[in-house]
Order: sequence, then C-alpha cells, then structure tokens
Amino acid sequence: MNPAIKKLYQLKNGGELSPQDCQEINTELSLIKADDIPNEQRENVADYLASALSCRSVQPTLTRQLDVLLQELQENA
Repeated sequence: MNPAIKKLYQLKNGGELSPQDCQEINTELSLIKADDIPNEQRENVADYLASALSCRSVQPTLTRQLDVLLQELQENA
C-alpha cells in the first residue's frame, strides 16, 4: 500500500495531514477506483474527498478524477 494512502487510512483514528501529504494522497487517489478502497475506509475516503474538493485544495488536473471517485463512493455507500 502506498504510504500516502496509508496515512489517509490512519486518519480515521485521528491525526492531521500536511499539505504535502494531501498532494500525495490526491495524486494516488486519482489513480484508483472505488473498488480498490477497503469497505471500512470508504466513508473516510469519501469524507476526505468531499472536504478537499469543497475547499478547492485539489490540483486542477486531478479534480475530475477525484470527483468521479467521490461519486462512485457515494453511490456505493
């Protein structure tokens, strides 16, 4: 598992992410499908994506892929 994604998964138990962590997480999430995310992490990832996208903290080149991933997670919740 990618270290950036591991940090995101650990966030479920508390903690913080640096801006650099978020950039790495966003890049990795843009490359995966909802089915690649463990069921117990889907809400965590969806919450993260909703926050990142609403705060416009996502690189514009990744916005579309992350928006699609968020929609897939919300549809399969």
